[in-house]
Amino acid sequence: MNMGAVGHMKRIKDAAKVARHVMENTKHTLLVGDGATQFAIQMGFKETDLSTNYSLTLWNQWKTNCQPNFWNNVRPNPEKYCGPYKPNPSSKSKPTSNFVDMKNHDTIGIVAIDHNGNIAAGTSTNGAKFKIPG
Repeated sequence: MNMGAVGHMKRIKDAAKVARHVMENTKHTLLVGDGATQFAIQMGFKETDLSTNYSLTLWNQWKTNCQPNFWNNVRPNPEKYCGPYKPNPSSKSKPTSNFVDMKNHDTIGIVAIDHNGNIAAGTSTNGAKFKIPG
């Protein structure tokens, strides 16, 4: 089975196309971070600013109160404060809620089968908005 993937690639718009180059032009299956970005540039992809006025507005609104966020069992209370956070000294965990829904997540998946039965699949995601980096 052939596969190629990229992760945490910055300033490159066409991640799925770069992933195909990983599959077709390397012996690797995954390139991540600055290495993935540099690989994309080497393969002829152009760096571009991926921010839009809308995304910058959302980011600035979120920075005002940091809600929703993905911190749990930390202090100060992540439902009221923006951090920095430290682990709670208590060993008891509070139940968590899932902030990921159709409005703050943008994953797509595609699967195709040709007339010979060959299968191709792809996915692209930025993950949940305002998640903890990493």
